[in-house]
Amino acid sequence: MAGGVDVALPAVKPMCSTGRATKLISTVPAGGGRRRGLLVNPERVRRARLDAGFSLADVVAGAGITRSALHQVEAGKTRPSLHTLRAVAEKTGKTLDYFLEPGQEELLREEESRAPGPDLQILEMAIAQERFDVAKTEANRLLKFATQASWRARVSLLLAESYIRTAEVEPALSLLADASKVFTDANDSWMVVECLDWQAAAEHLLEDPAALATASRALRLAKSLSPVPDRTLVRIYGRIGSICVSQHKWREAIEAYEHAIRTGAGLLDMSRLAKMHNDLSIAYRRLGQLTNAERHARKSIAIHELLEDRLSIGRAETNLGLVLIRQRELDAAASHLRRALDLFVEAGQTRGRAHILLAQAEMFRERKDFDSGRIAAEEAAELARELGERATVAESSQVLATISAAEHDYESAGRMFDDSIAILQELDLRDRLTTVHAAYASMLEAKGDTVAALKHWRLAVSATHPEAAAIILSGTPLVRGETA
Repeated sequence: MAGGVDVALPAVKPMCSTGRATKLISTVPAGGGRRRGLLVNPERVRRARLDAGFSLADVVAGAGITRSALHQVEAGKTRPSLHTLRAVAEKTGKTLDYFLEPGQEELLREEESRAPGPDLQILEMAIAQERFDVAKTEANRLLKFATQASWRARVSLLLAESYIRTAEVEPALSLLADASKVFTDANDSWMVVECLDWQAAAEHLLEDPAALATASRALRLAKSLSPVPDRTLVRIYGRIGSICVSQHKWREAIEAYEHAIRTGAGLLDMSRLAKMHNDLSIAYRRLGQLTNAERHARKSIAIHELLEDRLSIGRAETNLGLVLIRQRELDAAASHLRRALDLFVEAGQTRGRAHILLAQAEMFRERKDFDSGRIAAEEAAELARELGERATVAESSQVLATISAAEHDYESAGRMFDDSIAILQELDLRDRLTTVHAAYASMLEAKGDTVAALKHWRLAVSATHPEAAAIILSGTPLVRGETA
């Protein structure tokens, strides 16, 4: 099993805003002369304020403009500056376009080029404090008024991060695509790296095999920057490690995390360190190093308990439960898995829940409670289908196959293995294919079908080492030192 999905992602590098606009913007441009102001429909300005139930004082409060100035705008006697119009738009919930007369687009762009960008302090602080509902509200508010492309891109990136960190992947991907295009056109490689990293995070949540290539591209681009951003490298190495875990590339995962730890000496925050311990637990368990796996799982739980990160506690509890199953401590495993599922249900979190159910299915199988195991695995499969988690659907079929095999229902087991293999072949997840073919071969050996078992052992090898499989199939001995 992949052992959980990376949702509690680290925060993006703080992006500097130009500061909060607390005073009325000067009407005198640098080159001299007066600004023309924006041509608006005065009645729309007045009507929007009244419909929102505000007095003149309500609208101008804290905006650095006077009631008299706003009254002049509503009376059609003066044209508002961009700052004034933004204040009205924000208070009344309207867009800037709502107030503008036709033909003002070019003048609006001129005003925006002189004005400070939106203040990102509230948005960035909400993300840092993991108040993602507040962050989403603030980002969507800013997007209504930030029409300049570069600022929209920055806000969109932060909004995408907020969506991803609450497992709302689909809206994040479109925001990232738009932001990445703006940053690419502006040759802003630093921000393109950020977009690629969060795109990889989104693809990882969707179990898209492209996630590893996207993260690797982000890593290459980050290494080309001068100076090289160590904090960003640490985050990307961690992302690659997490993706490798989900794709069953165990040694590559350990290598990526070792790079992260070496690069990030003194830079790793507690949340990211806990995440790395969690994934190292998965990798070591898959490599059969159960003592290391248990040690890392317990470290992850301890740190997440300190941080009160309940979903991450659930993921780490799941991984510890899987280690305990391998150690044949089934009662302890059941307790940890029950807590993990309770945490996800309490939080209303569906993404990642299938992994807990599959862990429970394995525990029931080892207890020879096959009916309970089948129910848990089928529930996991149904949930994974609803969420489009196809790799987890394949894993559910594999677990169901092992349950049927344990009951000596080899025909049903074969069908389940075939279903799992078909999905993984389509997704081109070769390391996972190796695992399924090996499990299938073991079942066929137990059944006494050595010919079919040998076929699947060969397929297990060919999934990741086609040249070795060719030698096995041909019977040609490998000559030491032979080169192509």
